[in-house]
Amino acid sequence: MNPRPESRIKSLEGRTTDIEASLQELSSDQAEGLKDLKQDNKALFEHVQKGFDQAHAYIQENIATKQDISRVEHELSAMESRIKDDIASIKTTQDEHGALLQQILNRLPPIGE
Repeated sequence: MNPRPESRIKSLEGRTTDIEASLQELSSDQAEGLKDLKQDNKALFEHVQKGFDQAHAYIQENIATKQDISRVEHELSAMESRIKDDIASIKTTQDEHGALLQQILNRLPPIGE
């Protein structure tokens, strides 16, 4: 038995409606999935960016640059020069005090006289 054309058209229209409804649901599901994926990607990017920013801040605060090292070397060299000058000055002062003490001792009468 061959169905009438009207029945066949109605049947095809029903199938078409079902297929279109399924496509719309799939499209909606995919759009929602993509939205979730974008949010996950954004959260991951923000997390990685925060880690990068923290690492950068740590490096800025805790790692010396070549300029810092050069400045510290220069300061240490200047300090070393000042210390050497101070030591030389102390030795000179000690020598002078020793000479004065010797002069004083030479002027004292011997013990027991």
